[in-house]
Amino acid sequence: MYGIGFVAFYWPIISMVDEWWVARKGMAAGIIASAAGFSGTFMPIIVNALLKKYGYQTTLRTTAVAMIILTGPLIFALKGRLTHSKRSTMTRTNWSFFKKPLLYIYYTSTLLQGLGFFFPSVYLPSYATDIGLTSTQGALILAVMAIAQVLGLSR
Repeated sequence: MYGIGFVAFYWPIISMVDEWWVARKGMAAGIIASAAGFSGTFMPIIVNALLKKYGYQTTLRTTAVAMIILTGPLIFALKGRLTHSKRSTMTRTNWSFFKKPLLYIYYTSTLLQGLGFFFPSVYLPSYATDIGLTSTQGALILAVMAIAQVLGLSR
């Protein structure tokens, strides 16, 4: 469900980068990626407080509903720059890249990187607790990691 929700909320934004930004496409992608990290600066602290007070079931449900309510309506506010007729007359994609072995090397490396991307944020609070830190300190470590992501992706 996380993957489906991620694609539903993130794909419309990413797909519009080509329509709105031509000269500074990399900067636009960096801003989008750093904005995702920005929410990570305060979400671990909020989630930690909710977990302590309500437990994991209520916290997960509350977080899911809050994300739908706070970000769901924004999807309808996203408007592409190109009209429908200009989008439909764009050149057809050349699918011959599927025959090149380099594609599969890139695909495999991206898949492996993606599989490991969430491990620090998933296991860092548990690891912090195992080495004697409080859950609040573990959440603060996640917040610092998110700040580093924001700074790293916005440069």
